[in-house]
Amino acid sequence: MPAPQRPELIEEERRLRRLQAIVREVSLLILDPDFPAVDVAIARQDAREEALRLFPDKADLWEMIYESRFDRLIAQFRPEA
Repeated sequence: MPAPQRPELIEEERRLRRLQAIVREVSLLILDPDFPAVDVAIARQDAREEALRLFPDKADLWEMIYESRFDRLIAQFRPEA
């Protein structure tokens, strides 16, 4: 039987799962050729704002990990953007 977790760890895991869902959603929007590029840009900005709300001290990690991921997906699947 696993040991009970501290409440702050449970909360951080909840925020992390939320962040993962947001990033997955934006990634899927980028991959959808029928979804307008302007709406992808809005979703991307909304995701960044939510990520910084969830993890305010991790802005540098957002830029390094997720912005570069979105850039790669756009370059690969939306070269016209």
